Amino acid sequence: QRRAGLQLQLEFAQRQGLPGRLHFVSENQINVFIPYEVSGLTSVQMKVAIGDLQTRVITLPIATYSPAAFEYREGSGQLSAAALDANFAVLSQQNPARRTQAIQLYYNGLGPVSNRPVSGEPASGSPLSATTATPTVTIGGRNAQVLFSGLAPGLVGVYQVNVLVPADSATGRQPVGLSLGGVAARDTFTYIQ
Repeated sequence: QRRAGLQLQLEFAQRQGLPGRLHFVSENQINVFIPYEVSGLTSVQMKVAIGDLQTRVITLPIATYSPAAFEYREGSGQLSAAALDANFAVLSQQNPARRTQAIQLYYNGLGPVSNRPVSGEPASGSPLSATTATPTVTIGGRNAQVLFSGLAPGLVGVYQVNVLVPADSATGRQPVGLSLGGVAARDTFTYIQ
């Protein structure tokens, strides 16, 4: 794919002709969607080529579950969960979630889904692509009821987990935890009113 006039290629050696899909390229970072077709492998070999230059081949470990939260940096500099309320407004100190309210959390690495889209293409809104396993979510150390876990409609490779904020959750800035398949994501934080 082309970014700023450069040709960048990603190759996965174990699956001939299987390119990675670029989502972001900067001077110091490349975000790529790893194709669903590598499922079942424990690692892939990958290289990046820009024109006649290329990196050495690197081995990238692959796991069924590798959950990680999407976050954003607030004006205060703190990282908070990429989370939306029922009106699709970003949860923040100025717009905290309320107890018993449904919120949307965004993750990466939640594994296989039903109705799997074509690799690198956006997920469908109808029918939805639900995860085949349901994660455990906590807010402020309390279990949160999971209403939906799957790919976010219209996005590529982004998982959406809809939960109810526990009625007995503490207020203020609270940790949000998620685990799936015996693997826990690093806690992130959101605000509860």
